[in-house]
Amino acid sequence: MLHDLRKVSPKTIIGPYEPDEGGEEASTEREWTAPESWAVEKEGEDVVEAEANSSSEESIIASSSRTPDDASTVNDTSTKKRMRRKTHHAHKPSSSSESASSKFVRVRIYRANGSYHVAQILPHSTVADLTSSLNAKLLLDQVETHKLYLKERGRERVLAPTERPAAITRRRLEQAGYDQADSLDYIAAEDMTFLLKFVYKSQLFGPAAEDLNFDDFEFVDLTGCGLPTIPIVFHKNAASIVYLNLSRNPMVEIPLDFIQSCVTLRELRLSSMAMKKVPQNVRHSASLHRLDLSCNRIVDLDDAGLDRIPELSTLKLQNNRMELLPWYFPRLGALKYLNISNNKFFKITDAGSSVR
Repeated sequence: MLHDLRKVSPKTIIGPYEPDEGGEEASTEREWTAPESWAVEKEGEDVVEAEANSSSEESIIASSSRTPDDASTVNDTSTKKRMRRKTHHAHKPSSSSESASSKFVRVRIYRANGSYHVAQILPHSTVADLTSSLNAKLLLDQVETHKLYLKERGRERVLAPTERPAAITRRRLEQAGYDQADSLDYIAAEDMTFLLKFVYKSQLFGPAAEDLNFDDFEFVDLTGCGLPTIPIVFHKNAASIVYLNLSRNPMVEIPLDFIQSCVTLRELRLSSMAMKKVPQNVRHSASLHRLDLSCNRIVDLDDAGLDRIPELSTLKLQNNRMELLPWYFPRLGALKYLNISNNKFFKITDAGSSVR
């Protein structure tokens, strides 16, 4: 009886010995190879590299706590783990510099004249963190106060000091359908003005008077002119203004002296300005009849003081984030038209039920 002296795994069950096709017995000198599905290490194979590249704590513990007595019991398990680790690390980037550079988001920041600077911004950096570097890169010899503006979806607004431009950029790109395969951290360095645009410009002056060609100051439409404040030319003619449309401008406040000078103002439109609060000086427009505050981010009107406008008859508040009507709502005795559609109202309180 012949014995098969080939090297096999200790757990292999040796079946009946069979001769080869030629009828002769297979040579005992032939080396036996285990199937690949067994994950048996080849003789002389170096497996240290797989463990050295692994960042898993499990691989470190397994290699350090193993003893000669239990080596045979964990051999198959550790072999399979090493094979899985090899497959896992084959897809990981080998360069640490790539992961380090991906921490920055490259964003185009434009000047008022249309030129731009590509800034590398950390995702958590706020506007306040960037102000000093933007002043150094973009302002040069200019000394007037500048603000960072965001233009998107046909409107423009001033970014608050706590807002994060890099995070806004990534969020807008993801909303537009871009993903990591499109290199989100780099793509914003290209021309993305169809989606959003950051502009660093002065907040002191609007367009020059010659750029605002108005022959009649009774009906003034300044929609989408990028105004940070009311241009000086309209201060001089404030008493003539009956209709004023400031929609889609980034201004945060209306000057008190201007609104008090508009003694014949009947309609004021402040739509699509990304406002969270109604400008404080609107309440001082004693002649106002119609007020449009639609398509903003207004949460409440408690501090707006609209009850101080005695002849307010039309109030448009649709497309905001309001949950309750203001406490003084019953005092709006002249109100005839109210639009509060597409807000966050759960119910109309007693304040709303008093409308005639």
